[in-house]
Amino acid sequence: QFDQLLLLARGETDDAKRAKMYGDMQTLVSQNCGIGIPVFISNIDGVDKRIQGYSSNPLGGFMGYMFSEQVWLDA
Repeated sequence: QFDQLLLLARGETDDAKRAKMYGDMQTLVSQNCGIGIPVFISNIDGVDKRIQGYSSNPLGGFMGYMFSEQVWLDA
């Protein structure tokens, strides 16, 4: 059914009908399928050995942008 709707929606020139078809397709996916959305964050953590208290955050953002409260330089 999804594939049929996709083909019909791609050929539909009426915006309202096409929007309804895509909405129906989204409903089919949400009710019948699981979906995985890959995320690729390109961050590199480069830290000198004198930096203390720093831990890498898989979400990036320098420890949630709170690094200044938790990190210090050991001179």
